[in-house]
Amino acid sequence: MNYSKIPIVGNIYRKIKENNDFLKNQIALLKNENIKSRFYFKNKLNEKINVVFVCWRPAIWGSLKTVYEEMSKDDCFSVKILVIPNKKELPDLGWNHNEFYSEGGEKFWKGENIIQGYNYESHNWLDLKFLNPDYVFFQQPYNNQRPSHLNSSIVSSYAKICYVAYYAFFNSNTNDYINEGCTPEDFMKDVSYYFSQNQADFDFITSKMKRINNTTVSVINSGFPRYDSLESLRKSNNNKNKFNILWTPRWALDEGNCHFFVYKDNFLSLCMKDSDIDLVLRPHPQAFLNYIATGAISAEKLEEYKNKIEKIENARIDYSESYIETFNYSDCLITDTSSMVAEYFLTGKPIIYCYNKNSINSFSKSSGYTSSFYFVETWEELLETLYMLKSGNDPLQKTRKEFIDSDFYLPKEGSGKIIKEIIKNDFKGEINV
Repeated sequence: MNYSKIPIVGNIYRKIKENNDFLKNQIALLKNENIKSRFYFKNKLNEKINVVFVCWRPAIWGSLKTVYEEMSKDDCFSVKILVIPNKKELPDLGWNHNEFYSEGGEKFWKGENIIQGYNYESHNWLDLKFLNPDYVFFQQPYNNQRPSHLNSSIVSSYAKICYVAYYAFFNSNTNDYINEGCTPEDFMKDVSYYFSQNQADFDFITSKMKRINNTTVSVINSGFPRYDSLESLRKSNNNKNKFNILWTPRWALDEGNCHFFVYKDNFLSLCMKDSDIDLVLRPHPQAFLNYIATGAISAEKLEEYKNKIEKIENARIDYSESYIETFNYSDCLITDTSSMVAEYFLTGKPIIYCYNKNSINSFSKSSGYTSSFYFVETWEELLETLYMLKSGNDPLQKTRKEFIDSDFYLPKEGSGKIIKEIIKNDFKGEINV
């Protein structure tokens, strides 16, 4: 129940919330003062800046990769990656459980300066505090998906939390639902630095912090580290004999925009009929689990579908940790609401967007760079657009290039380096948060 909308009760509720927000902000200020005092003495002793990246999902490492690389090259820093498992939503339990699963991070980050945060045999966790971090980067802001000792309220008591969004920020009123959901208050209030991707991201977070009466979060428009590797995203596939499709259906079903169940059989039929088409289905790490958890499909039926794909020579499911090679291999993207959309857009390749006007978070057909998407609402429209592109006819190609040149903030020095320098200056006391 939303008590804030009830007369009289609503006024009391809002007053209590304002007082709580004020107290939380005061606590955050005290935490920061204690940490700044520690930084002062570390500087006097010429000690290194300890930075820990808490990671579990290889697929979104691109958001932090160049930050880690820039810090690793700088002698002022001591950088570590704490690799942990992650919670997954389970049938009937949701997130209310203590089952943790590896997403392959131990293998993916092997060779880097990693520390295992979880012992799979004893089921014991390494306490992040024992690493004495000065700054901590989390891959995602969801406290309910991590063990209690990695809750932002606890970590922020001994280290400054820095955050770079794991998803591309879209400047559209229809996507406020996503932007709000991806910046939960219980995490954001504990952040010292939020590094925004663009001006729209900056404005959104600044406004949100004002709404919750928070004065401790410093928002810096650094650009998006994922885009630092832009050139590697613009490569073309080597398989010129086929038209290669990358398909990334939405993992969530409650928003009304996931088209996996609408087109899953159509895609298989298309591949069986046309050997010049090559299909790569790349599911979100949570997708298949969520489809089963919500009862949209049984585990047995999903396994049956996977087996069908494996038997088709020109179709496959991509489970690889990194998506760069998959991007390079593809000729076009077929998607709905996905955090990969903006990044794929920067490859210059065409995007077919499966639109549902009843979705609560569909992209607008005329909102900035999304106007250079090919919007489709039926399988017939999708097929017609696909074969138009396959023939070499791409009428929106020039429009995409113009938007890439004008609408994306791509600093020449790279976002990773900008963020590294901000942290260094903050540690030295040259920036006040």
